[in-house]
Order: sequence, then structure tokens, then C-alpha cells
Amino acid sequence: MQTRLVVVRHGETSWNKTGKMQGHIDVPLNETGEWQAVRTGERLGHPDYEELASAISLVVASDLSRACRTAALVVDRLNACRSRKGLEALTVTTDARLRETHLGGWQGVSWAEAAASEPELAVRWNRTDPEARPPGTGGESFVARYGRVTDAITDVVARAGGGTALVVTHGGCLQDIARLCTGTPPGRTTRLRRPNAAINVVAHTVAEDSPAGFCPAAAAAAAESAAEASEPPPEAGQDPGVLCTEALVRLGGTWSIEEWGTADHLRGPPSGAVRAGEAAAGSHEEPAGGGATPAGHDDMPATPFDDAE
Repeated sequence: MQTRLVVVRHGETSWNKTGKMQGHIDVPLNETGEWQAVRTGERLGHPDYEELASAISLVVASDLSRACRTAALVVDRLNACRSRKGLEALTVTTDARLRETHLGGWQGVSWAEAAASEPELAVRWNRTDPEARPPGTGGESFVARYGRVTDAITDVVARAGGGTALVVTHGGCLQDIARLCTGTPPGRTTRLRRPNAAINVVAHTVAEDSPAGFCPAAAAAAAESAAEASEPPPEAGQDPGVLCTEALVRLGGTWSIEEWGTADHLRGPPSGAVRAGEAAAGSHEEPAGGGATPAGHDDMPATPFDDAE
């Protein structure tokens, strides 16, 4: 049995554009983010994704408004296509476990400012100690985030039950889903980019001969570790066994990435004229010369610390 997840990061916010870390602060989409979400919904309605999108029966989003609004705009476009095919309309449900990392006292500042204020903690939290937490109330480690995100994802897979679900979440959560599929423990980067409103597709597969309680992510990490035995061992706290949460072991099966970071539909700045033309004509062509990427489209930090959101 195979279950597919179409996973989308929320559209751009003003804080993405200026480099402020949001965490659990409820920052809404900006104008570009609204446009990105609409375009992603339109792309999922394109023949390239027709079969996949038509199979979606469940939509789950983080309860933060930037994710909820993105999900609503995507689903609005999907429902227009589904209506023409006589398919039931989709509705959005929310799950707080799909929120971004809680960044404690670092929420609302740039990563550069956070690293300057607590340089040793910044390095430990984002690179060498996945159990480290940002300063202040609520600060969350990568191990803690990975646990809640994968618990939510296993619930989505169980609910979709061999079908297809749409999940709208945040950059840090996408990193955890990539870790799950690639066997990369918290504390190590997957090197997979996470553009705003890009389309990612992952699959969970349970074969008839799958062993009960199998944790594929840890198995993949162990195999990688064995293949690279000549390299230095992982730093403390990076044991691949951390990938095997109770919920994942109970679910079993294997995880794989089918598509990642597809964002060509977001080329070109969302000018007022383009939006008005699309609304009036119902067409969704790329703007003329649309090679430019909207500012803030991908807010991967310019530093080596690529888990900071």
C-alpha cells in the first residue's frame, strides 16, 4: 500500500523577505505570498499534476495563519478543478504539531542578530547539539521538533490510508520530512532547499513483506554510516536511532522522495498587471521574461546554518 503526501511550504511573508525568524509568531502572508499560493494551486490543477491532485482526499495545515491561508488559496483552486470533474470539495483541517520551530527569544530577529547575541548557543543549537534549545520561553530543539512533526505526519498517513493528502507547513518541518525520507538525523543538514510555496511529493509504502516495527530512516542512516566508516563518527546527540520515534516504528513501511522543491511556476514578480490579467482572463501564463524570482522566495540563510527559519 502506498500513501502520497503533497507537501507545500507556506507562501512568503514580510518577515521572510526581511530575514526575520518567525517561529510561532503568527505573521501573515504578504502580497507575494498570496500570489505564490494561488499559483501553486493553479499548478496542482495543471495536467502535469492532474492524477495526483485528483487523488487528494485530505488537507492538513499548520494552524499558523501563513500556512492556513496558503492551504485555503491552494484548495480554492483545486476545488474549482474538482468541481468540473464532479469530485467532492476539499476542506482544510489544522494541526498545531505542523508549526515551525519555536525559537524562544530569537523569534522576531534575524539569524545574524541571534547568532551575535548568543554565539556559542547558536552554533550548538543549529549544528552540533540537536538537543540544544534557543534561549527564552518555549525554545525548541531540533529533536523535539522532529518528534512532533513526524507524529503529525504519521497521523496524516494513517488517515489518508493508501490515498493522497496535501500538507501545508513550514521550512523547518519540510526539513524533518526530508530527514525522514533520507535517513538524516537532526543535527545534520539534508541540503535540500525549501522555497516558499514549492511543491514536494513524498511517498510512504508498506509492502506485504515489510517487517513489523521497521524504522526505515534509522536503517538508511545506519547503512550510510557503515558505508562511510572511514569518516569521523557522528557528533554527540546525532545517533540515527533518534529518527525512530514510537509512532514511526508503529507505522513501519518505507519513505521516499518523489519530487522536491518544484517552483518553476513561481517565476517572475507578481505585478499588479499580471494578477489583474490572470483574474480577468482566467489564464495563468508566466509574466513576460519571467526569469526573476520574487524577493524572499527562498529564505535559506546565507550562513552555513541552514536549519534556521
